[in-house]
Amino acid sequence: MVQFGGVTIDIDGRQVHLDGEPQHLEPQAFDLLAFLFAERQRVVPKHEILDAVWGDQFVSDAALTTRIKEVRRAVGDDGTRQHVIKNVRGRGYQFVAQLGTPNTAVSRPPVSTLVGRDDDVAATLDQLQRERLVTLVGPGGVGKTTLALELARLLRDRFTDGAHVVRLGRLRNPVEVVHALRLDLDLGQVGGDESSLLAAIAALDALVILDNCEHVIDEAARLVAAIDELGGDVRVLATSRERLGVHGEHVQTLAPLDRAAAVDLLRSRVARADSAYRWPSDQEPVIDRLLEMVDRLPLGIEMAAGRLPMFGPAELVDLLSDGLDVLQSPTRGREERHQTLRGLVEWSLPLLSVAARELLVSMSAFAGAMRLDDLTAVAQVDGRALAAGPLAELIDHSLVVADTSRTPTRYRLFDTVRAVVGPQRDQDLDAQHAAWVVAAVDRADRDLRTIDEPRAAARLDELVAETRVAHRWASAHDPAMAADLVAALLLYAQERQWPELAEWSAELIDEPDCAAAHLAAAAADASNRGRLDDARDLAQRALESDDVRVVASALDTLANLGLYEGNLDRVHEFGEALRALGAEHADPFVWMLGTNSISLALTYAGEVESARAVLHAGRPDGELAPTIRAWLDYADAEAALASGDVTQALQLVERAIRIGESVRAGFVVSVAQVTRLSALSRAGDGDAAAAAFVPVLRQYRFTHDVTHVVTALRNVVVLLARLGRDREAVELLGALAAASTDSYGGELADLTTAVDAITARHDADTVAAWLSTGNEHDMSWATERAIEALDGDREH
Repeated sequence: MVQFGGVTIDIDGRQVHLDGEPQHLEPQAFDLLAFLFAERQRVVPKHEILDAVWGDQFVSDAALTTRIKEVRRAVGDDGTRQHVIKNVRGRGYQFVAQLGTPNTAVSRPPVSTLVGRDDDVAATLDQLQRERLVTLVGPGGVGKTTLALELARLLRDRFTDGAHVVRLGRLRNPVEVVHALRLDLDLGQVGGDESSLLAAIAALDALVILDNCEHVIDEAARLVAAIDELGGDVRVLATSRERLGVHGEHVQTLAPLDRAAAVDLLRSRVARADSAYRWPSDQEPVIDRLLEMVDRLPLGIEMAAGRLPMFGPAELVDLLSDGLDVLQSPTRGREERHQTLRGLVEWSLPLLSVAARELLVSMSAFAGAMRLDDLTAVAQVDGRALAAGPLAELIDHSLVVADTSRTPTRYRLFDTVRAVVGPQRDQDLDAQHAAWVVAAVDRADRDLRTIDEPRAAARLDELVAETRVAHRWASAHDPAMAADLVAALLLYAQERQWPELAEWSAELIDEPDCAAAHLAAAAADASNRGRLDDARDLAQRALESDDVRVVASALDTLANLGLYEGNLDRVHEFGEALRALGAEHADPFVWMLGTNSISLALTYAGEVESARAVLHAGRPDGELAPTIRAWLDYADAEAALASGDVTQALQLVERAIRIGESVRAGFVVSVAQVTRLSALSRAGDGDAAAAAFVPVLRQYRFTHDVTHVVTALRNVVVLLARLGRDREAVELLGALAAASTDSYGGELADLTTAVDAITARHDADTVAAWLSTGNEHDMSWATERAIEALDGDREH
């Protein structure tokens, strides 16, 4: 049990209490806290935290930041004080709390009862202490009114005349604002003229909250400016979807909740709605999707909480996909526009110009964030006029978010807004969006084969959400366009191990007019999944295409099938075809596919010198793309390993892995990892090989790559035999007997040596029993058994 300040952490029980109250932490967040506590004597680099908590999963720094925030919230810390988790800039994080001592700095700050708004409360309080006018700006439903009311509660005793809320949302006409000020501030005794009223307000020692200014913005701004000019002690806090735009105004932007706070709010509101409801701890991705669909807006979260016990997460997400109408406010008596998310959005639309409303509809064609040139290409409007006019208006009205942290700026429409305005979009706009996506992906695909690969890969990462929408539309309205999109994504999907392309194609391959691009994508997936006959049939059908990218993908699949089945002549044949195709079309990636296939065929046939010569002959001019260089290094490492030069093999394959990781080319990294592990095993470094095999196996399990996991498991058998883990080795060998590929070459020689060593150490009946156990199981079981055995060896 760990105790400090008001915090108690039960490491074994995986529980955290703050001031006696249990705090919810997602599993990864608790793992992060426990790891930092265990390593509290030092600053832990980010990469070590990522490896310890997420293992072989790829996650961004943003995911780590989110979990750090979640941990800090649970222990009463924050990014400003850092009394528990300290961020050492440029180095990492350290657990710094003093154990076993009273530490009031880490007790829950008695500032606010709002979930996830401590920083916003503190920042607004600080501004109100220094400034006469502060405006809380944010989208509808983000909690501006709730935050303002909390500030009124916290500050009412600091002002002689207290804190007052003037509710402007109920007004129909701007001329009513003056009357509302008089009524809600209880200034009926003041003379009837406006100037007397404003002078009386300026003289108050009070906090005046003008709530919901957006529909009377001009009148509210005029009156606030007049009050400010009079001086005095009054503080004005306005809430609005857009700034007032007056002199002396200080804007505090209120954003949707971060992920951790959104989950906390959802959990607490679900508990209020139905105390018997059991939180679905195994559906974290679905919960995340639900929160994104309501833009992590507190009002949307409260509405979702009321429906969650009725439908469950998955069904509620499905219902929301058909529209927002399923969500309604659980609180009776709320203003009409706060009763539904649709009403919340529709309230804003009449406040916009015609041009802004039209742009909003155009933006709804995009599934995610967009650049200005993306938007102008699809909407077919002048970008300069767009940015200065309707786009700026939408940002000012908190309907569009501008992300200026990247260059160029990205603009994102709230999902709740898209759901309302999207049905107003016509088919021509969807067609323009789909055509733009195909063109953008095609440009990126060409660059993916060059030294510009990192930029092209990042661009394709950005476009993933758009490709889903475009393919869905094109499949229904323009099948040829859908096929062009798939062809342009073949290389990206294969090298980045992106499974959706195969999923799209699997739905179409039984159609008599199925496009060759879909067949090629399905063939590559079938090959990886170990369905070799299906892969061969699909690839042969795809060869009829006149698109070089499709033909190259099909030939590559056929060459790989030859490698899996030990038909090295076929590998050589398809490699020559690929090499010629790449030369004909000046495509260095296709040339590399052919070159590697030929080199590997020669290596496994024992012609190592010829294999290495092929890799260095006839290279295209200029610098090659990183992934191409990584694949060539991998093939070179295979040849070095076959020649017995383990040291050089390790150098080459580790360089291949570094290069592949630098551009997130997961396929070459995972294949090269197996070669590296084989080399480590041969070098006698069994501990390093055992430690490194586990994340590789987990990755193959995640991608359902049966073919490559078979190769990896054969290497595990050899490693376990060398480590004396004979039972596990033989059981894996039994499971591998049902594999659709045969071993040959150096791999077969290593397996034979391992089996001979095991049979020499045990009687025949024992080995047969172990083998029989393995025969009863499939690759999924074998993968888990291998991970268990390797983890067990590391513990020993």
